[in-house]
Parts: sequence; structure tokens; C-alpha cells
Amino acid sequence: MPDVLPQRRMLPTLLLLVAAASWGGNWVAARAVYLDVPPFALVFWRWALAAALIFPFAAAQLREDAPLIRRHLPALAAFGVIGTAGFTMFGYWGIRYTTAINATLLNASLLLLLAGALLWAIYTVLLKWRPPIQPLSFVFFTVAAGAAFSLPFYLGEIAAGATMVVSPKTAVAIGYLAVFPSVVAYICWNRAVPIVGPNVAGFFNPVIPVFGTLFAVVLLDERLALYHLAGFALVLGGVVLTSKR
Repeated sequence: MPDVLPQRRMLPTLLLLVAAASWGGNWVAARAVYLDVPPFALVFWRWALAAALIFPFAAAQLREDAPLIRRHLPALAAFGVIGTAGFTMFGYWGIRYTTAINATLLNASLLLLLAGALLWAIYTVLLKWRPPIQPLSFVFFTVAAGAAFSLPFYLGEIAAGATMVVSPKTAVAIGYLAVFPSVVAYICWNRAVPIVGPNVAGFFNPVIPVFGTLFAVVLLDERLALYHLAGFALVLGGVVLTSKR
């Protein structure tokens, strides 16, 4: 019996860590192609491809959940706008003006990134009241809603003359964004938050900069500063203290 509680904590902890690692790479991939892919194009293709990847696996659940989806359509659309499209639209717009390391740390001067972070916090809290549909149905619908919401912004970007460079580099970056931060991370996060609650899950957000910084240093050759290390010490110390409460 004494071992049951640690075992129950292990799965959601692993799920939250996988989500954090996937999202840490999100900003690095976006920063790697910010000169080649405009922000709204990156948002649209990320979520459109993610929806296409999820659909074959979610189709059966979507059929079973169709009556509930129709009943909770406004709420599901709101989850998609807040937690997928809105969050990433602000984030990818803001990352054009900073480094991947600062994006993962959410530098206080970067208002666009902070706006995205606020939307993500709202999404996490609202998960407590998510409609009672199956996990893949929920992920697919919110991802598809994110793609649909971002489409007018993408078309406006094209009308304004913005162009996207199609190359192996941009294909790999968008492919990563469509699979790991969009599918893997959301499934892990949405599964873990109802178990541990949004308050506990929120303490894993500071782990995202750790993964993001490691990826940025290795892949983008960005440099660490002393204030980055000081920030890591503070946030990780907070995570450790919270985990012992």
C-alpha cells in the first residue's frame, strides 16, 4: 500500500515532463525558421497538419461523441481559440523579436509572449470544466478549431505580401511542431491535468525553459547568460519545494 501513491504520481509526472520537453522544443523550432515562415503561416500549418495526423486515430471517438460535440460546440471552439490558435499566434509573433531562450523564459518585457502565456494559463485552468468527450475527440476538435481560427490571419498575411520558403529546414520544423508540441504534448497535458489538478501542473511550466534552453544552445548556438542560470535556479528550486509539499 505505501507504494501505491508514488506509482500513481509517476504517470502524470512523466506525462507532464514529456509535454514540457515537447513545448520547450516548440520555441526553438519556431525561432529556427522565423525568417522563412511568417508567424500566422506557421500557426496555420502547425495546427492544420496536426489535425490531419490526429483524425484517423480520432475518427471512431468523434463518431461516438458527435451528440456531445454538438451540445458543447461553443465551449470546444473556445478551447481551440484560447489554447491552440491564440496561444501560438501571440507566441510566434513575439518570437520574431527575441531569442528562443528568452521566449522559453517569457522575458517580462515581451508583451506578445506574455499575452500568449496568459491564454495558456486560462486554458489550463479551464481544463477542469472541459466537455465530457473522449481524449482524442477533444484534442482533434480543439486543434481543428485552432487551424480554422488562424486561417483568416494566414490569408491576410498572404494578401499583405508575406511569403513562406519551402525547404527541408522549414519542412522539418513544421513537421516537428505538428507532431510533438501539437499532438504528443497536448495529449499528455490533457491526460495529466485532470489527475493532478491545474495548480500542480502549473509548477511544471518552469521546466519548459530548461528543455528549451538545452535545445536552443545545441541546435541554434544561442548563448547562456548568468541571469538565465539564476532564473533556472529559482524556478527549479520552486518545483522541487512544491513537489515535497
